[in-house]
Amino acid sequence: MKELSLRRINYFMFLTHRYMQDKLRHNPKMCLDNNYIIKWKKHIKDIAHLRKTINTVHKTNEDLNYVNNVMNHEFYLFGQLYKYNDLDGQDQSSYYPINWQKDPASGFIFSKNVWYRTIRKHIPDGVDIKYPWELSRCQHLVLLGVAYQHTGDKKYVKEYMNQIEDWIESNPVRFGPNWNCTMEVAIRAANWLIALLYFIKSPELKMEFLSKLLISIQEHGKHIQNNLENLQPYTSNHYAANIAGLFILSIFLPESKQSNRWNIFSLKELEKEINAQTLDSGWQYESSTAYHRLVAEMFLYPYIFGKSLGISFSDTYIIKLRKTINILESVAKPGGIIPQIGDNDSGRFLVFNLDQKYDDLCINYILETANRHTELVTASNQPAYRFYKDAGRFIWKNEKMDFLFVAGPKGQGGNGGHAHNDVLSYELNISGQDIFIDPGTFTYTREPEMRNYFRSVKSHNTLYWENIEPCSLEKGLFSLREEGELKINTEKIEESIQKVTGLYRYQGRFHKRFVTVDQPNNKITVIDNCSHKSGALSFILYPGLEFHIENDTIFMDQVRVEFNGVSAFQVESGFYSSGYGKITETNIIRAKLEGLSCAHTIYY
Repeated sequence: MKELSLRRINYFMFLTHRYMQDKLRHNPKMCLDNNYIIKWKKHIKDIAHLRKTINTVHKTNEDLNYVNNVMNHEFYLFGQLYKYNDLDGQDQSSYYPINWQKDPASGFIFSKNVWYRTIRKHIPDGVDIKYPWELSRCQHLVLLGVAYQHTGDKKYVKEYMNQIEDWIESNPVRFGPNWNCTMEVAIRAANWLIALLYFIKSPELKMEFLSKLLISIQEHGKHIQNNLENLQPYTSNHYAANIAGLFILSIFLPESKQSNRWNIFSLKELEKEINAQTLDSGWQYESSTAYHRLVAEMFLYPYIFGKSLGISFSDTYIIKLRKTINILESVAKPGGIIPQIGDNDSGRFLVFNLDQKYDDLCINYILETANRHTELVTASNQPAYRFYKDAGRFIWKNEKMDFLFVAGPKGQGGNGGHAHNDVLSYELNISGQDIFIDPGTFTYTREPEMRNYFRSVKSHNTLYWENIEPCSLEKGLFSLREEGELKINTEKIEESIQKVTGLYRYQGRFHKRFVTVDQPNNKITVIDNCSHKSGALSFILYPGLEFHIENDTIFMDQVRVEFNGVSAFQVESGFYSSGYGKITETNIIRAKLEGLSCAHTIYY
């Protein structure tokens, strides 16, 4: 009976929506006035210079391969190119509608006739709603704009208009998967509008299209305002996306009471949230490096746009933003790639890469954009070690070594929704080569067992006991509440030798780890003490890394690791995910403790 009632509600809401849409189409009084559209077009032309403040692309016409895929409705989603057409290697000669509700990984198609709040009630096993969400962010439309900027080819303008009209027609307001999550609505609106900056002077841009676009953008704004993701005891990257998107909406719309309200509200909330979601050190408080990058974008772009248009942000906001960007520079490995700590859903706010690599963890585009603004430029002479005790992140760097020790809180005000059981783990990179790594995330809801595999303590470079998790994985796929007690001490033995000690008590046990980094002698010493026997250490190796074990030593190119207090080594096959939806096999070395303590020294 309950399911039947739900179906009736969905059907009633759908009919009501369709009636209003038809009324809007056929009643000229309910359509936007031409003068209003002309005014809006002029406004967009007046702010078209904004794209120059954020576009970090330095490409040539040879780099348009992925844009050509987009033109043929072949989209790169979470590590794989998916076809949304029936073409057999042929170029698309006329517009082919896109199935915006499809999860191409499973083949499942969500209904566009289900009320947005109930769409996730009955998702089949093996289906991932993030795929239609990712496509409907429409970040590829900005790439069409970049291609148009390089070539002047009007086909990109036509494709931009066709895809947006297709999306509007295929996604009735507040129905189907693509209105379900306000974060996705906000990111989509921002990308539609940023892409428009590239096309606004094109004669191909029709008034009828601009009218449809503006009506839909206003619907997006109303939806964001009425469905803000701030009802939990804590806020997160979702709410940051809501207000960043609403801010961009407000400055792109013609001046009105509504756009002014949205601007005032979103500016106030951005100021509040950068303090709520950023620790004093500058780390984003969700205990995830990937989400730190995502939220950094959400606070950076509104600031840059606002500054360009004379909208003031507080000194506190600027200081926090500068710290946030400084963290990215501090934690990045050679090549500008940040390590994976906590969840990584490969999320971005705006994308300007013309290739398919936008889902890697490179942060160079953020640094390049921020460094155009002197108030955001960070110190170029970073120290050899950087300790962030409030976040539990301890970083050592020199010209050869990057070492990150992880010993922090679960984040999200204690919920730990994007945290892993990685306390007292570490990552090591030598001369640009990853050695010991965090294995990543791979998936969220599609495969709960794999979700928990990647969150598990055994999947991190730390000590574990079989079948014991420091924090329970059974309280939800987006909850990892701290159940233990962590204490951290730091000590400077000499000017160039530092020691960090972490004591982690959980499940009636304890693990104490001493990490000493001796940079002059190119060695790192790790001592582990624990309360119970049968403990073991995990070492997750980067895929393809060659190694061999002799006696009590692991040998690798440029690195050897010597052990004391270990009874046996075991090599297992495990998994590594460089980004959401990506997975490959890798080797894991397990080292079993003889007693209650052991030590290993890394020479590089």
